[in-house]
Amino acid sequence: MYKSFMPVTPSGYKMFAIFCTMLAILIALGGSYFRYQKERIVFEKQHELAAIADLKVAQIVRWRNERLNHIEYIYSNPLFYRQAK
Repeated sequence: MYKSFMPVTPSGYKMFAIFCTMLAILIALGGSYFRYQKERIVFEKQHELAAIADLKVAQIVRWRNERLNHIEYIYSNPLFYRQAK
């Protein structure tokens, strides 16, 4: 005797449970990836801002030293000093 082979189809409940499980895994992975990307971008932007701040500090120090050199030149020039007096 031959038994007829009938494929067993999962019930609606099992299919729903599988779908919900896969959806939960997908949401968890998406959330983890989002947090990772957010932390990476924040880290990069902080370093960019720190680099810009360092450059600006160096620029201001250079500008200030130039002004001090100009003042020193003016005060050390006796002709200009006498005229300014």
